[in-house]
Amino acid sequence: MSKQRGRGRRYSRLVHEQKRTLEQLGPRHSILNSTCCWFCIFLIGALILGIIYHVTNIKYFKTKEKTAKLGVSLSALRQPTQENRSHSVCDTQVCHHIAVALNQTLNRDVNPCEDFYGFVCDGWRKRHPPDENNIKISPFSMLASKIATVMKRAFYGSGENWSKQNLQQILTSSNSNSSLGPSAQVAVFHHVCQSSMKDSEEIKSRRYLRRLLGQVGLTTLLSTDEVSKYDDEFLPTSAIETMVALSLTWGIPSLLMVYPMADPTATYQNILVISCSDRQDKNSLRQAKPFIAETFDSHSEPIARAIPDFTAKLLQNSRREVSKMARLVKIVGEMLSIVIEDGRPREEINAIAEEIVMASLILDDARNETNSLLEKLSNTPKRVKFRDIHYMTGNDPVNLLATINKYVSEHNHLTLTDYDDVIVDSPRSLALLFTLLRNKKTESIIKNYIAYSVIGILAPFVGRDARRRSTALAEVLGSTAPRYYIDRWCDMQAQEFLPLSYGSVFVREMVDIDIKAHAQLVVDYVKVAFVEAMRENAWMDRSTQLRAMAKLSAMTAHVGFPDWFEDKMEQFVEAPDLRPGNLFIEAVLDIKQHKVTIALRDFRKLNVRDVNSWNFSPASLNAFYEHARNSITIPAAVLLFPFFTKGAPAAFNYGSLGSIVGHEISHGFDTIGSNFDEQGNFIGWWSGRTKKKFDERNFCFVKQYEELQNEILGGVHESGIQKQQSVNSKQSRGQRTLPENLADNAGLRQAFRAYKYYTRDQPVDVVLPGLEFTSDQLFFIGNAYKWCANIEARTGELMSLKDAHATERLRCNAATMNIATFQETFSCPAGSTMAPDKRCVTW
Repeated sequence: MSKQRGRGRRYSRLVHEQKRTLEQLGPRHSILNSTCCWFCIFLIGALILGIIYHVTNIKYFKTKEKTAKLGVSLSALRQPTQENRSHSVCDTQVCHHIAVALNQTLNRDVNPCEDFYGFVCDGWRKRHPPDENNIKISPFSMLASKIATVMKRAFYGSGENWSKQNLQQILTSSNSNSSLGPSAQVAVFHHVCQSSMKDSEEIKSRRYLRRLLGQVGLTTLLSTDEVSKYDDEFLPTSAIETMVALSLTWGIPSLLMVYPMADPTATYQNILVISCSDRQDKNSLRQAKPFIAETFDSHSEPIARAIPDFTAKLLQNSRREVSKMARLVKIVGEMLSIVIEDGRPREEINAIAEEIVMASLILDDARNETNSLLEKLSNTPKRVKFRDIHYMTGNDPVNLLATINKYVSEHNHLTLTDYDDVIVDSPRSLALLFTLLRNKKTESIIKNYIAYSVIGILAPFVGRDARRRSTALAEVLGSTAPRYYIDRWCDMQAQEFLPLSYGSVFVREMVDIDIKAHAQLVVDYVKVAFVEAMRENAWMDRSTQLRAMAKLSAMTAHVGFPDWFEDKMEQFVEAPDLRPGNLFIEAVLDIKQHKVTIALRDFRKLNVRDVNSWNFSPASLNAFYEHARNSITIPAAVLLFPFFTKGAPAAFNYGSLGSIVGHEISHGFDTIGSNFDEQGNFIGWWSGRTKKKFDERNFCFVKQYEELQNEILGGVHESGIQKQQSVNSKQSRGQRTLPENLADNAGLRQAFRAYKYYTRDQPVDVVLPGLEFTSDQLFFIGNAYKWCANIEARTGELMSLKDAHATERLRCNAATMNIATFQETFSCPAGSTMAPDKRCVTW
């Protein structure tokens, strides 16, 4: 109750503070002088305009110096729409470049009112077929290749800061104890990555991986001489300790993983998570609920009696089944050979491989059969005290808290107590794991399986032959991994492990610094559009509407790159132990260990929502919404053509970048994001009545997308793949893709509204040279262009089964047809495919 009253006072103050702003805005809001329900309308209007003022003026004031050059403002919201606007053809080099690109991609033989995606993208798809090195090609992948080429030239090209001569100077100063700057870090990381392809380096890397396995007690694959070098007193003796060591030292996942995260219900603080689900899906943990301690205790005795029969049955069944899987056993044996020294008998290697396959079968069967054995335990995340863990693990000799503290306190001087909270992502899975490990034979088999998992995760960083073996196993298991040349692969790893260092070099080489202010303006207009949309939503009750607008006002935006890139980047160190003489696997594990150490070191610190605290690389070709921080990130890479182009007509930029921004903002209000408040806490803030209406509107999308998939998708997606999907998944495609579909639709709708707000402030509509399209038409073309893609058939089938997104054709067409303005803009007759009788709208 106290929290609710506190929030109420905050909203009252907000309304009071905006009264003067309302009086200054003048004629457009004169309706507030009406005597009809004047107080309620005044309350809503003042709040909305206050948020608009906050979003567009106060927040934007931070970049005032840069945006002053743009000559635009958000005063459009205070001016009437200008009728009979004049039109101007943009004759700059930028506009000619965009016009040529669009002319090459359009297929004017396709009726835009029947298949807008085909109209915009058929020409592009014809010019860009997939190949063996590019199983999916799109504007995203093409820009990624361009970035990789520029970055390679930045590090190795003559005349650049980090040419071969410069790199050689770094290599010869490997004895220096000082940390390398960000540019040097990325250059050295590239070098050790490419060096890993040498046979001599791979031999050393295999030894390094064997030492790591020995350090965590996985000694079965090691030689007798190697095992003798380890002091048994300091080695993990149980599978549980081995898994804890892997996760709290390097963040390596296994059957059990321990890691810190922001507390789902109080994001200003952190909490430890014990994850032992097969999903390893951290997002699902945010739904943690209190745990009722007596659920396991009252049923522990019959479970304990059932354990011996249960494990014996699993062992027997798995032995029988593994005898029929000779091919898989052979490939697993090939993976083990990465760390097994020459001379080990093949029969011995195959015996260990059989045990690993058997462990996999045991784990799968156990998950399927444990529902009845452990039915009283929840399979959803629960919050518990450490002292209550034994209700899930039983009277196990392994003290989980003591084991965790051994690794946490060793590096971070942090000690957890019985009274600390912890989230268990699946009490049932944790109980199952401890149940299996009570059987010594099963534990031995599972430890071999853990060793195999570690080898599989780290194999790509060992060397060329190890990568080949890893790829062969992935293909047998039905995974289609893209094949990259080593230069490109190393570039991707640099971005993965050194995101901000890599991003700083990318910004230096490819980004116009001023573009950040231009993009920030797009973000501000789109946020204002969402505020207006919330205000107009008649299906929301007042209290939910106010909370939604408060969440929008509190949402932070990370645009382009951190401000401190310009003056403090050289002092930033992501890999303090990185040296030119490192092995690649050593460099990767050092970076992973550093990140875990930092996370545990800051475990007791309060989390602060800071716009300059970035979790993603500015070079990332994606955009993000973070529930726990209620923030969006629009990296600098997304501010390049075709997503954003400085000097392009606003219609094109808002259609592309504006819809991306809108998409990410929408994730704060989709079926997942709607469960988090303005501070990122997992706290319900919807009234029951409004939530019911929200669900009803969302069901329209589920039904629509399921109906459209056969009509629009075409090609491989009309095959028997849908039957396979219905067997393998409890969710239909429409349900599985619903959050992304909501974001696509709301993002495009509000981007168009934002574009209209922006153009009210502009005296002239700008169109492209040599094209017949109006600015409104160009908006929709700009949105569709970024979805153009070609994908190899088999990969398309696999993605359609698992992807959280609809296919590109459906993402484009469905969101477009749900906007009535599109029908008007392209003069589509009623009843045409892109002008349906019924449209789905939530936001």
